[in-house]
Amino acid sequence: ISSPSEPRIAATYGGPGVFYINGNYAYTADTSNGFRIQDISNPLAPVSMGSCKLSGEQPYDEATSVFVEGNYAYVTLLNTGLVIIDISSKQKPSTVGTFEYEYPCDDVLNSECDDPISAYNVVVKGNYAYMVDFVPGLLVVDVCDPANPQQVWWQDLKCNLYDLTIDGDHLYLAA
Repeated sequence: ISSPSEPRIAATYGGPGVFYINGNYAYTADTSNGFRIQDISNPLAPVSMGSCKLSGEQPYDEATSVFVEGNYAYVTLLNTGLVIIDISSKQKPSTVGTFEYEYPCDDVLNSECDDPISAYNVVVKGNYAYMVDFVPGLLVVDVCDPANPQQVWWQDLKCNLYDLTIDGDHLYLAA
């Protein structure tokens, strides 16, 4: 995009899915190919570094977002929840934890217990992952121990959430 009036494709890599760019690496996720890391230090010739299966996948599951913080990648799967991947070795990423959740069901929330989850996006700051779900709202997950993520807060915001971002100490949500 060095020339906005004449953008050009420098290279392509992989297939459908979601991605996150951090430094010289692209982190991609999709149900068919799992989680992949590409070295993009030369954008004209991306190099595949390593990959792993996305554990916790349900039938017809779909990767919906990737976020990288430190030595971990956080991948939301539409029908599962959150998968945490150790990326300290770019050649051998490995799944270290999965956060699967169900809707809270009670008369106050008027929730249906058999509604499918629909994890859409995740951002991480410090020891906490903030997830938006299309139906139940906002979840906060303690990821201090990546092998054992724990839900610490949930709020039904009474709207369908699609995206979120953090700026400083503020969390912004898109409905």
